[in-house]
Amino acid sequence: MALSKTKTGLLFLTALLLMLFGANNLHAAAEDPHQIKPSANFVVTDSAHILSEQTKQTILKQEQTFKQTKEQPQVAVLTVNNTDGQSIRDFTNDLTLRQIWHAGKKGQDNGVIIVFAKNNGQNNVRVVTGTGAESVLPDGKIYQLLQAHKDQLKSSDSTAVDLGIRQLFTEVAATLPTTATTKQASSQNSGSSLLVASILVLVLLTIICFVWLSMRRMNGQASASYQGQRPNVHYRPGRGFSPWNWLLGGWFLSDLFSGPRSYRDDYQNPNQFDSFDGFDGGSDFGGGNDSGGGGDFGGGGSDF
Repeated sequence: MALSKTKTGLLFLTALLLMLFGANNLHAAAEDPHQIKPSANFVVTDSAHILSEQTKQTILKQEQTFKQTKEQPQVAVLTVNNTDGQSIRDFTNDLTLRQIWHAGKKGQDNGVIIVFAKNNGQNNVRVVTGTGAESVLPDGKIYQLLQAHKDQLKSSDSTAVDLGIRQLFTEVAATLPTTATTKQASSQNSGSSLLVASILVLVLLTIICFVWLSMRRMNGQASASYQGQRPNVHYRPGRGFSPWNWLLGGWFLSDLFSGPRSYRDDYQNPNQFDSFDGFDGGSDFGGGNDSGGGGDFGGGGSDF
């Protein structure tokens, strides 16, 4: 009887310890939206440790691509273990009230944040947008994207969840409109100008050779006639350097050195690329190259 009571007491004590241990773990796993901070590169904060290296690199590469555009949007991904009893919507709303979680370019508010929470196997996901991104990513569009990857995002397989997040991120990023910066445009124009210059040089060399050969032939004929070697030399069409040759050569040379008006304007006004649709080429990303921008939230969002 005493042995039975001892076993019961041990079982009770074990159960109590397990409950306390589980509660402590649950509390430790829960992230507070008022306290959680983004990682050093901002766009990838994997607190739940479910993102593969491939997914992280996809996000970081897209971030660098976005930085080279006029609009400079941002799509950040945050994973957490637990929302501490809050709904994914309330958790994300509290998160984006804090300045350090503001994504996108200041003044354009074109940031997007994808939040994934394990929540004890529920796998809740919310995509929230800034007001500047809401027109291209309305709630209905976000809902469709979430539903398209629901099987993966709700899976108990971490590999499937990782793939679902990566695909969701890629489709969200592809929706945001971007425009090439002045630097990219100048690079493209430089490449085109180099090609045109090469063609013009080739044309110039051809004309010079043509003029030189024609003049040499004409001088040879004149010399032979003067020395009496060919006293009966007469002008024949196609021989010598006729006025038509001069006219054709002069026209080519004039066109070569004048060039199309658009190219003359480019070289006469080298600073015309200093502005591009009012964009000064600067960046409004605050706090360094790998931080969040100054875009405000308050647009829309959808979740499950």
